[in-house]
Amino acid sequence: MTEMECMHSKGTKEVMTCIHVGLLRVQDHAIDRPTMSEVVCMLTNENMNLPEPKQPAFFIGRHETETETEAKRRDKL
Repeated sequence: MTEMECMHSKGTKEVMTCIHVGLLRVQDHAIDRPTMSEVVCMLTNENMNLPEPKQPAFFIGRHETETETEAKRRDKL
């Protein structure tokens, strides 16, 4: 593995850790959320096993209509 590949791999892992910790911080029940001192520990300790976030209580999704999808395809041509 080259130095650049190693740096990219580490950067990807750091981004995924940040996303994971962010999901833990927005858990529905406060008891399930890590404290800020726990968050700092999670972000600074590369070998720490993070708990799995629970299913979100709700989410807001965006669904594209068929015409939006078709327009994007035409723009790419």
